[in-house]
Amino acid sequence: MKNIRKRLRRYIDECGFLTMIEFLESYVGIDSQFEALSKATHKDIKFFNFDRIVSVPFNCVDIEKIETGKILLVSDCYHHIAAYKNPLRIKDDFKIKVMRR
Repeated sequence: MKNIRKRLRRYIDECGFLTMIEFLESYVGIDSQFEALSKATHKDIKFFNFDRIVSVPFNCVDIEKIETGKILLVSDCYHHIAAYKNPLRIKDDFKIKVMRR
């Protein structure tokens, strides 16, 4: 657990993070309920089960995936940080997998 926190701190220092509002607006395309989600937590996002929002455990995150934009670090209203797959790239990953079959 301590190593994961150290790695996370290093990733945040090197790459930064998005706020939940930036993530939902820029990457997911949700702005009609923008005010209702201004205080959203990671649990709220999981509860609403939005399409294309996939959380990633920190032990699967590395600096290369963050730097290339495959994984995004997102902070909620309580400043808790979680990792998510980039929703804009999920469809691209699916197309590549389908084409390889």
